[in-house]
Amino acid sequence: MEAFLWIAAVLLCLYVVFVFAPAVVFFETVFRRAKKSGEVLLDTENPYYTPYAERFAQATAVLRGLPRRTISFEASDHTPLRALFYDAGSDKTAVFLHGYNAPPLNNFAPQAALLYREGFNLAFVFQRAHGGSGGRTTMGCLEQRDLLDFLPVLTHNTATKEVLLYGMSMGCTATAYASDRLDPDLVKAMILDCGYTSPYAALTREMRRHHVPVFLLAPWVTFFARVILGISIKKTVTDSLKRTRVPALFLHGGADQTVPAAQGRENFEACASPKEWYTHPEALHTTCYLSGGEEAQRRLLTFVRTYFS
Repeated sequence: MEAFLWIAAVLLCLYVVFVFAPAVVFFETVFRRAKKSGEVLLDTENPYYTPYAERFAQATAVLRGLPRRTISFEASDHTPLRALFYDAGSDKTAVFLHGYNAPPLNNFAPQAALLYREGFNLAFVFQRAHGGSGGRTTMGCLEQRDLLDFLPVLTHNTATKEVLLYGMSMGCTATAYASDRLDPDLVKAMILDCGYTSPYAALTREMRRHHVPVFLLAPWVTFFARVILGISIKKTVTDSLKRTRVPALFLHGGADQTVPAAQGRENFEACASPKEWYTHPEALHTTCYLSGGEEAQRRLLTFVRTYFS
């Protein structure tokens, strides 16, 4: 009996060291707390965007000279959040929701400058644990509620009467999650760029890419998310897209290794509203619009002009 207890104790220690502890570290790394504040809009040293440096330089030259102000608001769970608003003197606003650990302009500078020239105000929401917003990032699960909390704040504090939503990666997933609760009289259209079907699908793919044993760690990460954050990372965005009434343009890179185009296509197929699909075969994660060049710009403008005067 004593030998059995010793073996059980050793096995338990090994389990804690090689399974439970790594799961805790993985959870805390992914769903981290906000570590810094500030208004980092563009990471100019990011080599990922080097091929598009000239387009970013032109776009930021446009945006840098525009007056802007901060909109501070509270999420429904009292998490403090912030957004930056660029006023074009319009009653239509493009609201941008950035990706995981991404400065907003790294995701959106060229698109934002284009939409500003189209007469849109611009609103960049700093999602949880990013920029000056508090809380932990939840990969779209709570960010969907933050979006719904932000829209009445936006209309109350600006002249906005019509909204275009543009979500990238995590921001795309947050938008898709919220899509069945958006008011189509306010939100006229949405652009869903390289979103995953669920946080669980995105995380387990990253685990496999880095040779992490999914069957050992994923159940613990799912459990921690449920108990600590009160979220279900397995809930898919397709459930919401099946009920949405907001027209959607889906963008996804054909060479996306972070979120495969198959996940974007699954979201597209589930979407119940008028929808369009555009992909560029050589585009990586978050670069479909950039890689697509004039064709991507034409598709975006045609879609936007269809639903906004």
